[in-house]
Amino acid sequence: NWVIVSSDGGKTWTEGKGFRPSCADFIQHTGDIEMKGDVLMVAAKDVCRSTDLGKTWEVISNPTGGSIGDVFASPDAFYLVAGDRIWKSDDGKAWQASGAKLAARVDRGVAAGGKLVVLNAGANRAFTSTDGMTWQAATISGGGGQSVRDLVVGYGTPAASCQLP
Repeated sequence: NWVIVSSDGGKTWTEGKGFRPSCADFIQHTGDIEMKGDVLMVAAKDVCRSTDLGKTWEVISNPTGGSIGDVFASPDAFYLVAGDRIWKSDDGKAWQASGAKLAARVDRGVAAGGKLVVLNAGANRAFTSTDGMTWQAATISGGGGQSVRDLVVGYGTPAASCQLP
């Protein structure tokens, strides 16, 4: 696994230097790639960070100690989703674990409109936060047993079963 980048609108592509393939291991199932400003993060088993849009990479110590379910960003920070914890970083280099463990394992996360949401769709569990450190349980009705690969906010009207506090 590797990351290739283009600086000419996709005419040519090059592989960045220093990228560790384990940062993208099984990324089609777990982990993700996220960008905030000029910082690009790729995380699955390990965490790779680029500050020049993928031309060069540094491997960051995985703060979770395990597999990463998702990486997502708000305008102010990056977040790693791992098991029953959320990890927050302003720069993608120094990470801090959220206050308390969540009441359920979570798989995916998203930030939009000043609110953060993480969920485990298979168990119908979701949690919301405004600061990334304290989380409150949210209600998801209907569904269950669903597999969610990624979350997107801002496209269309939410279904009646997606009401969050």
